[in-house]
Amino acid sequence: MNNKLPEKFQDLEPFIVGWAAPSHEARWHNRQAKSMAEIKDFYDYMLTRIDQIFDYLDQFPLQRLPDDAKLLFQLALSLAEAGMAVEQFSAPDAAPGSFPASRIGTKAVIDKLFA
Repeated sequence: MNNKLPEKFQDLEPFIVGWAAPSHEARWHNRQAKSMAEIKDFYDYMLTRIDQIFDYLDQFPLQRLPDDAKLLFQLALSLAEAGMAVEQFSAPDAAPGSFPASRIGTKAVIDKLFA
């Protein structure tokens, strides 16, 4: 896969490194490695573009996304990860006192589409 987004989304390219990841587990680890300021910056910016992102992605069958659209889709999925930190936890990791995240294995169904 290339590291280029569709032309109309090139403003999101600074977020590729550090946010675009092919698996839920990798996106989850990416979120945990960020400061809340980094997460909030990504979250706020992506919210301004998410409607256009979904409009663009809707033109393709999910199983046949072109490489640049896959990368865009990964950023959209990372917005969901950032949203957990911003909207629910106010922290990069799960709520304090919760089950240790390192003990949770994940394999998201969506990941199977890109395996």
